[in-house]
Formats: sequence, C-alpha cells, structure tokens
Amino acid sequence: MRIIDQKGRLFGKINLFDLFVLVLLIAVAFFVFNRYIGKRVISTVATREITFKLFVNNVRNVTTDAIQVGDKLMHSETNQMVGEIIEKEVMPSRKHVTTEDGTIVNAEIPERYDVFLTVKADGTVTDREIAIGSGAIRLGTEVKVRTNRYGVTTTVFDIKYEE
Repeated sequence: MRIIDQKGRLFGKINLFDLFVLVLLIAVAFFVFNRYIGKRVISTVATREITFKLFVNNVRNVTTDAIQVGDKLMHSETNQMVGEIIEKEVMPSRKHVTTEDGTIVNAEIPERYDVFLTVKADGTVTDREIAIGSGAIRLGTEVKVRTNRYGVTTTVFDIKYEE
C-alpha cells in the first residue's frame, strides 16, 4: 500500500489539500487561544503613596494666589482625582532675551510667575507604568488639572514613591 495514491490522497482516504487546510485551521485556533483566551497572569498591585512635582509655567499672580496647599486637584478631562497639594513654591518667571548689544540674558518677566507644586496621591507602580486613578503619569508629560476655583496646564517634573 502506497502512502499517497494516484488521486493525491494520503493512505487512499485523506486529500492532501484538505489535510493542509485542517492543519492551518488548528494552528490559527491555537494562536488565537493563546493570544486572547489563554492563561493570563494576574498580579496584585498594592497601592502606594506617590509624590510628584508639577510645574506651572508663566502664570499671573491671581493664579498663584488661588493655588493653595491642601487643594485637591482633579484631572480636567477625566474628572479623576490627581492628588492633594502638599507644597507650593512660587518664583518669578524668566525668559531668555536678546539685549540691544546682542547678548542673551535670562530676564525676569514682569508680573509672571512659575509655580512648583508638590502633590501627594495614592497610586500603583508596575514595571510598565506609574498610575494614579485610571491614568499613567510620566516625567515630562503635560497634565491639565483643576479645582473648583482654577484650572492650569502643568508638566510632570519629578516622581517619587516608596519601594
């Protein structure tokens, strides 16, 4: 008895093309199962206290006066809690300016201020991200925050958390 007969059937019973299609379907089903349905590693992530600094650039004194230690910041777009301000540092805003003689100086901008806000929040830290609420924070990212009295665009400047 031959393995493949004149009609191209395996052992005289199974068509080779049908066998190829069957093996392909099994391979696709195996891939889909492993990719989407298979065992998922569920890791429990403990909540940690995260302290981060937000930088508010070039605002008027009305805004600096409105920002207070103890304010609870909300994310402007998602209305999720970002954290509580535990420290505020205000300094005059500065800008590089070219003088009449062509030198570049770091000059103070009149009636404009930069604010560093230290914010405390509870969040999670994984190997992929640092998350507060449902959003991730990363150094250098822009975060729009608000309270019921003010709203500002900030930049994440520093992130610290317990190991």
